[in-house]
Amino acid sequence: MQYLFLPIFISISLASVSQATPTVDPNGYVAFCPCMGRFGNQIDQLLGSLSFAKQLNRTLLLPPLVEYPTGKPAAAMVPFETIFEVSEVAKYHRVIPMGDFMRDLANSIWPKSKRAAFCWRPREGIYDKEAPPSCNAKEGNPFGPFWDYSRIDFVRDVYYGEVIRSGYDLGRHGAKSAWEVNYPAETYPVLAFTGAPGAFPVNAEDRHLQKYLKFRPRITDKAFKFIKESLPRPFVGIHLRNNVDWRQPLPVFITSLLFEAVPISQSSESQPTPAIKMTDPLVHIHHAILYEFQRGSNATEAHENLAKVFGEHTPVVSTIHKWYHRFEDGNFDLEDHRHHDHHEGKHVPVTPTQHHKSPSGTSPIGQPGPRKFDLDELRALAREHPEWSTGQFAEALDVTHKTALRWLDEIGVPRAQYDRVCDHLKPHTKSRAQLFASAQCIGYNGEKGVLTHEVCQPSEATVLDEVENYVASLGAKSVFVSSDRDHLIPELNDRLKRYNAKAVKLDNDDPHVSLAILTRADHFIGNCISTFSAFVSRSREFGPLQAFRSTSFFGFEPDRARSIEL
Repeated sequence: MQYLFLPIFISISLASVSQATPTVDPNGYVAFCPCMGRFGNQIDQLLGSLSFAKQLNRTLLLPPLVEYPTGKPAAAMVPFETIFEVSEVAKYHRVIPMGDFMRDLANSIWPKSKRAAFCWRPREGIYDKEAPPSCNAKEGNPFGPFWDYSRIDFVRDVYYGEVIRSGYDLGRHGAKSAWEVNYPAETYPVLAFTGAPGAFPVNAEDRHLQKYLKFRPRITDKAFKFIKESLPRPFVGIHLRNNVDWRQPLPVFITSLLFEAVPISQSSESQPTPAIKMTDPLVHIHHAILYEFQRGSNATEAHENLAKVFGEHTPVVSTIHKWYHRFEDGNFDLEDHRHHDHHEGKHVPVTPTQHHKSPSGTSPIGQPGPRKFDLDELRALAREHPEWSTGQFAEALDVTHKTALRWLDEIGVPRAQYDRVCDHLKPHTKSRAQLFASAQCIGYNGEKGVLTHEVCQPSEATVLDEVENYVASLGAKSVFVSSDRDHLIPELNDRLKRYNAKAVKLDNDDPHVSLAILTRADHFIGNCISTFSAFVSRSREFGPLQAFRSTSFFGFEPDRARSIEL
């Protein structure tokens, strides 16, 4: 009889240990909403936030990941621990799932009366224009659903841009101590950010953190089973980024971009930072210009530095000169007031056929001076017709395509919405400017090669040719295709008949299982600018399996001569 009691006793003991209350971290916690984009973007944000938490020696609350179910009005939350192994992430730094923290610790160390939202600066609300500017942490989708999922409401806001000039960039001198001094754990046990306290795309120095993201067995088991049953080796894995949102509006990305200013610098330590307007993301560029001014760069040097980040959107040198003159005069207002009369401060509405010209006759992006068009009218038009292309706006406004595109740029709508992600890369255009996850192929400074339209949005011919080449060179017996739109299965199989190789896909297109399969391909071909592909390329680069390193990108030719020169 005594032997029967032993396993029962052990079972009860293990259960009690597994349900033990987590130990409180006296150094505090970091929480954030991974609210910019879909899975690949969220992982980039996670890696930067994990690095931020480690540098501050605070425990990171692992957030639920955000999904956007088709046909549903609101985002859905998926607990982090149902996708990844928490114990693996903990090998790098202290972490705890947000749900566990809220259940076991929040009421005692972060009571409802002390919950503050951290954001760079206040902004105007979307729905209540009469309300004073604030973080508006829960306004819109997925922000509201994200915090509601964990039953978190905020009672006040903290604008860290007014205090810490370098924001979450802890690599700058004095930044780490500034966070510790201004926001000690005793007063601020949780730094809850409305956006991720990390760069997007992920910084080069944080890419290696990918190796701590291990899928749960429920995902890897499905991947192993599919490989065993349907993918005889060697096999080529490919990711085709040709979903409809590559060519249509990206409301989630746009909304999150407009909600949070890039924390590069602050306008003045002695004055509160003015509220950022939702439709005023050009202030990001203005912050960068101010940063260059404060670090002592001349206008030409500033232009060169900004071009590495903003590419073709970079203001011309003369524009930067004008901003420098404003700063030298003590005017650090970073909002653009070109649509107001500078003498009387009154709004001067104009129509597309009644241009209000500046002295030079032009009005480049970011340049102080009168606008050519009443942008409020364009904003209203954009809200009414989110499906329109640039050409449709140009026709409605009776202006050229180029002018319509510039006006859309000026109201802060990324070109991805109206000219689609890749359309600015015209045939024969070559660019070393970054676009989403492009650093994975061209390098962070364009040192490995250039972006072209074919790299950004590979044609069917390119896809078929490159898959055939790798199948032939590897002697591959199968091809696994991951895509959220067109897998090109018939086209691929027709091309691969001569090699006795077959292209296959998952029946349900589970993205997590697809990622696990692609990570284990004998060769992977991805999309250069896709963060989904970037998840795979990082996993292969920093993962433990040396046999699964070989990676390339559709349409991309490494600039070998430049790489050797560097």
